[in-house]
Amino acid sequence: MAIHKSLSKLISDKEFNHVVIGYSGGVDSSVLLYLITKNSIIRSKKITAIHINHSLSKNSDNWENFCRENCKNLGIEFKSYKIKYSKKENDSFEEFSRKKRNMFFEKNLDKKSVLFTAHHLDDQIETFIFNAIRGSGLDGLSGIKIEKKLKKGTHLRPLINITKDEIYDFAKNHNIKFIEDESNSTDFYSRNYIRNRIIPLIKNYWPSYSKTLKRTIYNINKGSKLNKDLALIDSNYKDNKLNKLNFSNIEHLPEDRIENIIRHWVTSNGFYSPTEKQLKNIVSTFFCSRKDKNPIFTCKHYEIKRYKNELFIEKPNKFKVTSKLFNWTKGKDLYIPEMKLRVTWSELVEHTGNELNHNVTAKFRSGGEKILKNGVNKSLKDVLREDGIPPWDRNKILLIYKKEQLIAYWKVI
Repeated sequence: MAIHKSLSKLISDKEFNHVVIGYSGGVDSSVLLYLITKNSIIRSKKITAIHINHSLSKNSDNWENFCRENCKNLGIEFKSYKIKYSKKENDSFEEFSRKKRNMFFEKNLDKKSVLFTAHHLDDQIETFIFNAIRGSGLDGLSGIKIEKKLKKGTHLRPLINITKDEIYDFAKNHNIKFIEDESNSTDFYSRNYIRNRIIPLIKNYWPSYSKTLKRTIYNINKGSKLNKDLALIDSNYKDNKLNKLNFSNIEHLPEDRIENIIRHWVTSNGFYSPTEKQLKNIVSTFFCSRKDKNPIFTCKHYEIKRYKNELFIEKPNKFKVTSKLFNWTKGKDLYIPEMKLRVTWSELVEHTGNELNHNVTAKFRSGGEKILKNGVNKSLKDVLREDGIPPWDRNKILLIYKKEQLIAYWKVI
């Protein structure tokens, strides 16, 4: 059957020793859990089911208990995490929940883990319609990927080409128990409205809509991949560190190709794709300003800055650097509570390249310091400039002293 084959085919070329599954208790994840337990290759590995209790329904704790009991009967490790959304959050409920889910998933993954989630074809089409209404570009319309590399492990979605009706039929034919979330029947959330109101109208008029839209998404995905390939070629990206982009390689290109490069570079660093307005703003900020200037583009999720011939991208800096002097005992960790920053002695030894058989003191740069380099006391400002440290990073420099002598600097933030 197609559902069985979808899982077996997806793992056939994978090496892994730990399986993590997102398990809500609904029909989709219950069917996926069933498939996982019936697969002999997966069953020989460690399996962990992760349940996120969103604390929204009076039945939330009952659903959590249902999942826990089911995993206990199957001999599968079960972990649950409770989250609670507040209107004070900067994100919508959907975005807040997505971030929390991903955080808890990542917490349980390592490099040889596989994460399974139960996204299916109906989810794919809902996402396509939702993103189309929002005016998304090719990336947003290219759909939910069946496979995605994560910082730790790989994310697989074996049901992404299976319809919801097929999943319900499979559950019925195999007597799979599951819970029904009453919130799915409300139209409060955008995706629910698409699922409950818009898709039934489409299905009534075009019964084969899922197959045709699946083909559309596939074609858009190919176009999106070609754009990414072009961005790599245009930017000579192999010459750049991930958070840096060589400005001189791309400034001569047409604006649409520059925008394509910027879009790919931003998303490659794990940030949301910039809007059309943001793209225009970025291009105007950096490609229409004098080269002796150091302009900055700032939005909610990231900052882009220019220094010499490079663009830099990073999260907005929320750290407030302390002016305190810290005594650092040999072999111990240094913890700076005001900044919630911890660095180890072994990291310091690795950074300096010296054994450091003595205690040191540490403080953040304030200006005017001299550093011992090649036996000569030099201006730290000049050394940082020579070493290519951008101006905005220089106040993040932790200075290491032996008695009164500055012996090393270290960008720890």
